[in-house]
Amino acid sequence: MPFDCQHRVKYGRDICLTDCPSTAEHGGCEYARIERDGDLPPADPDVIDVAVLDMHHGWPNLGHDAIVHGVQNAVCDLQSDLAAAGLRFRVLSYDVRRGARIPEGPGGRHAIYLGTGGPGHLDPAKNDGVSPGSQGIREDPAWEGPLFRLFDRIRADDDAVLLAVCHTFGVMCRWLGVADAVLRGSEKGGKSTGILENVLTPAAAAHPWFGLFARELPDRRRLRILDSRLYDLIPHTEPLPEGITAIAYEALGVGGPAGNALTMMEVARDRAGKMPRIFGVNHHPEIVNRPRQLTILRKRMERGEVTPNGMRSAWPRSPKTSTITAIGRCTSRPVTRSWRPCGTTCTRRPCDGPVSSDAGSSSIPIACRSCFVHPPLRCMGPREASPPCCRSHRSTVTSRTNASWRSFSGSSRSWRRSGGCSPRTRTSRAPRLSSPR
Repeated sequence: MPFDCQHRVKYGRDICLTDCPSTAEHGGCEYARIERDGDLPPADPDVIDVAVLDMHHGWPNLGHDAIVHGVQNAVCDLQSDLAAAGLRFRVLSYDVRRGARIPEGPGGRHAIYLGTGGPGHLDPAKNDGVSPGSQGIREDPAWEGPLFRLFDRIRADDDAVLLAVCHTFGVMCRWLGVADAVLRGSEKGGKSTGILENVLTPAAAAHPWFGLFARELPDRRRLRILDSRLYDLIPHTEPLPEGITAIAYEALGVGGPAGNALTMMEVARDRAGKMPRIFGVNHHPEIVNRPRQLTILRKRMERGEVTPNGMRSAWPRSPKTSTITAIGRCTSRPVTRSWRPCGTTCTRRPCDGPVSSDAGSSSIPIACRSCFVHPPLRCMGPREASPPCCRSHRSTVTSRTNASWRSFSGSSRSWRRSGGCSPRTRTSRAPRLSSPR
């Protein structure tokens, strides 16, 4: 998965919100969600269909969209070549656990399969909604057999590839019968979460691809990973059965020894015997970093899938600010860019100070985090949030420079175009913009 497409490297990560080559009609990347009969679009010889196995059972998450975003990243860099060849990509997301939607096997429309993480026990029969580790999930295990048969076909086809992340990795271990899912107890600190470490095995060091990767690590063994899991996968035997390679195990704390939980596994290689063809990890490489997730959140907000209040809580805080006062007036300044305090337009107490764009992006001006007002721009009306506030920065992101907005009145909130964000009482109902898309 590429860390970032060259388009965003050149123009900043927010450019994909308004000008993404992967959305081009020719050589671009489409998306379709498969939840029930009739959702699957017809096959097209000019379309390369990528199957995403969504294992989230309807739970809110960022991992699924991060995988889709990774495909779009790759397509973005290939867009001109794809357009010249008359091809385009399409991501088909199959609701495996809740909708029992299983993609067809390789040899037809699919050759690339990407499995997501997800909640609950790795044995669907144990997800009764009440037992420890089920996380409230209650599901019909009927999907597991057809999915295992799909895995069999992928393994038998040298041209098919499968990347399994977290929950799909655990399901893959069940399919192969190589490891048991064990709920992490208090002796291991419960759920494993945060930036932790995995330890590469000697087999990984000798691997044609992972050996190269290992040589880039400081000690040639330890790599940092993002964890979020309730279960350890404990192998039945050591070493793993013939043809299956253990690539990494958990580290018992950062800098600690390797534990007994399998975290990376190769099941098959490509025809050349170098690259993994079927590979699984029990962590989340698709997340990449916080700026990537904020971009995904902005995309979801534009589609109406994330509330602005949820987006507001995830907005990045600038590391390049000094101390600020607690009386609602922004006084700090970023180190690398000029910024004018928005003064009385800051209405939340205390003021959170300015926010600056990430990684050199210039598409979002610096703003007060309390109200996201951009003083250099004219006011564009209230934000899609509670409380309502100036949305000048959103006109920069979405190019809705001629947007209209509703007027808010009453004792609970008010909006004055000339006065910016006026003091008001927080209410539970969030205002909505009437601006056209």
